Amino acid sequence: MYLSKLPDEILVEIFKTLDSPKDRSHVSQTSQKLHDIMEPILYSSFVQTGGGATPNFIRSILKKPSRAQYVKSVTARAICAHGSLSELDPVWDLFAGLEASIMKVIGRESTTDQRTNWLKDFYDARWDACTAVLLFLLPSVEHLDLRLFNSMLNNNPYSLQPRYLLKALSMPLGNSVLADCKPWQYFRWKQPLQNVSVENWEEYGPILKILQSFIGYESIKNLRLVGVDDSDLDGMDAANSSEYLTEVLQLLGNLTGLSLLSADIDPDKLEILLSSCSHLRYLHYVQKESLLYEDGDMDLGYFCPGAFGRGIKYLEDSLEELVVTCNDYWLNSRPYEHLGSLNTFKALRVLEITECILLGRDKTNNTYHGWDRWTQHWGQEELAKSISKLPPSLEQLTILNCRTDIFDWLGYLFEGLERSEIEWGNLKKISCIFLETASLLPNDSRGREVSWHERARNLGIQFMNRATPEVIRCGPPGNIFDFDDFGEEN
Repeated sequence: MYLSKLPDEILVEIFKTLDSPKDRSHVSQTSQKLHDIMEPILYSSFVQTGGGATPNFIRSILKKPSRAQYVKSVTARAICAHGSLSELDPVWDLFAGLEASIMKVIGRESTTDQRTNWLKDFYDARWDACTAVLLFLLPSVEHLDLRLFNSMLNNNPYSLQPRYLLKALSMPLGNSVLADCKPWQYFRWKQPLQNVSVENWEEYGPILKILQSFIGYESIKNLRLVGVDDSDLDGMDAANSSEYLTEVLQLLGNLTGLSLLSADIDPDKLEILLSSCSHLRYLHYVQKESLLYEDGDMDLGYFCPGAFGRGIKYLEDSLEELVVTCNDYWLNSRPYEHLGSLNTFKALRVLEITECILLGRDKTNNTYHGWDRWTQHWGQEELAKSISKLPPSLEQLTILNCRTDIFDWLGYLFEGLERSEIEWGNLKKISCIFLETASLLPNDSRGREVSWHERARNLGIQFMNRATPEVIRCGPPGNIFDFDDFGEEN
């Protein structure tokens, strides 16, 4: 094959252009030289594509332990409430001849019963047990993406189910798993781990328990949590914090990126958590989307812009991207407190914000719920005050859940830019996203025809307005059952 005659460096660059794992696998099988060159690329990431993927990948690592050092990214998904990978037969046959290696992992348990239970659950292909074994074997993981049920990271002493994943995350450094490997090769993945994503499916995960699972991982810089609540933060305050809470806040203090999506956290507790993040470059916060009409759900989804603003006030010099959105129904059902000024955020380039956070809720009707009417007719002084609170460093501005009164706001902004009264020289793009129940008018809220796109072009700004349906969701987006049940070995 002609490829085999090329220098190794060129072959590596060629293989990196192959996006499909199957294509990479097929090319690697054409010759031993190509396979040896391709192996670090083939094993650079693991994505659980089905029920058999994790056991198969574990077997390939046990058969050739040197492959473990190539794995930089792991994506594992729980697809059953009881924790099993799928309704597969036990996987004893996969590990024929590798029993001793498995026992070196399982054998770290302190009691015989615990070792026996873990071994049984592993051979029964339970997701928690298998994923924990996989993590034990990988020394160089930089990106960890877990989709699970919240109980898997909830160390409840009264639970009858073992928490194997917690064991994998809390093991000490510097120990060897396999006899034929040097001591420093395993349990070292706490050091390179930089990006963590935890997505809770069906149930909301207690945020403190999840964060406690990663105490000691000083290398983590980006953290993404989907579907979290504050059920384990009762009694939390700034003056009375436990040792674990102190360590959690230290973990947050090391982050440069934080995403809390589909979150339901009390405003005061959220303020404490955010105020611990002193080095964030990007922050995404999306408030939980509640079932709007269901009885008993009134206490969920409360968001206080003022508390959020106080929580991020220490990020004036570092924050570059901010996304903060909530459903205006819940924002208007409680006492309102403005976000505060972002004018002093010198580095903020990208802002995505709900209109009711940007402008405030209806000033005349405290019972406004977001769908009764779509105009508020803000005064010039109020429009000027709202714009003055935004940073002049902005390059992209996206406004969500817009009503037609946003056109009055845009009119005031464009007029100020045209007269050079507002100095936003970096602004390149403005997007207004309406709910589908609102009229996408080409004029302002009083029916006056305005060519918004032409005015924006004259200012060197790209303007976009569109409608999107309102999504009412309990859990995070995505379909966890939408993948093949039978994973292939990489």
